[in-house]
Amino acid sequence: MNENSKIGIIGGGSWGTAIVKMLGENVDALNWWMRNEDAIKHIQKFGHNPNYISDAELKKNKLNISSDINEIVENSDYLVLAVPSAFLKSTLESLKIPIKDKIIIRSEEHTSELQSQAYLVCRLLLEKKNTK
Repeated sequence: MNENSKIGIIGGGSWGTAIVKMLGENVDALNWWMRNEDAIKHIQKFGHNPNYISDAELKKNKLNISSDINEIVENSDYLVLAVPSAFLKSTLESLKIPIKDKIIIRSEEHTSELQSQAYLVCRLLLEKKNTK
């Protein structure tokens, strides 16, 4: 992963919000897909998700948030799938662009797995920045 790598988070629930919060502290920009337009507008205005982990302050100036999953996937090199397994298939069915060249990180519904994946992405980014 290089410092110009673009990261996309797919999912606007508590897992997605937690990942965006953690990565937002360590990267310059994030792409974030969520289906709820009202939540997107709220986050862009107030800097927190009104529906999940609402007290977590998000770096709204670092976020490109969209309800268009194709836009987020197209503009990302790495994709973190933070959608519950039960909804993953229906979420990805709306993709119209190929994802074969994307590096995909699947966020499971276990906190330790989520933390280790987000930590790994942050660590790789920080290691790259520290080698300059």
